[in-house]
Amino acid sequence: MNLFAKDFNMAQLRAQSSQEPLYYSLANFYSLRTAGALVKGTKTQTINSVTTMFFTRAIFGIVPQHLKRTDRQRMTFEIAVRLLVSGALHPLSIAAIWQQLSTYQQPLSLVQTFYMIRNTKSIWDGLPEHLFAEGCYLITTQLLKKFLVYLRVPLPQIIERRNQPQVYIRSAVNKLFAILGYSAFCDYLARIIIYPLNTIRYRIEAQGVGPSFPIIYSNGLEVAQSIYNKFGIAGFYSGINILFLSTVPETVTLIVVYQIVMMALRFLPEDPNDEVNVYLETNLRRFLDLIK
Repeated sequence: MNLFAKDFNMAQLRAQSSQEPLYYSLANFYSLRTAGALVKGTKTQTINSVTTMFFTRAIFGIVPQHLKRTDRQRMTFEIAVRLLVSGALHPLSIAAIWQQLSTYQQPLSLVQTFYMIRNTKSIWDGLPEHLFAEGCYLITTQLLKKFLVYLRVPLPQIIERRNQPQVYIRSAVNKLFAILGYSAFCDYLARIIIYPLNTIRYRIEAQGVGPSFPIIYSNGLEVAQSIYNKFGIAGFYSGINILFLSTVPETVTLIVVYQIVMMALRFLPEDPNDEVNVYLETNLRRFLDLIK
């Protein structure tokens, strides 16, 4: 879904990382829609996201089961592993930001980007701010999910009927998409809550990209003090209107995918022993057990 909101994310990043009080009207937003701007940093972002997810799951799976029996232990280890992997891949994060903010018409390769960064500053610049913002985001997301559970927000029920796996499959898909919707909602609220931390982080990481992003800060405290002295509290929320707009394509994408999946399920074979029914039922049970 983030790929559909790529334009919004780029405009938001430019607003957060700029030294000027840019809140980005629609005119500013559409000025970014050039042939080169649409693809800048996409490959690096994808590599970073996929690699982070892979190593997080791989390392988390190595942790002994007796150390992650309770929800609190599982959440603690998952956040710790995620921060460890994010910190190790910090240079990829900086490279993606530099590619998006570069003034070159043609997208930069990853090797070119790393070469430019090394000639300007350290590839580990902004690591503490990155980890602090990432940690606050992960903790906030988990707390919001726990709060929804505490409120007993209703979820679609799984329907079990003997010799009718199609009924189970449809009800399981309904519950799965409801969980995805709640997760997206918690993710969105968490991004709003920690928005000022990401503004500070991007100001640090974007330093040196070009004349518009001079190297003037050495740590996040200096960034926070500078933003507050120049623009007040509102300066920490530069570009937040783009964050609000970005939820539109993400939400529409989730709804469209849900409708397509439900339409496809109408064509399931009627035979309960058909291999398609058996395969879907087995894997849905495993996946729902995994995300409980």
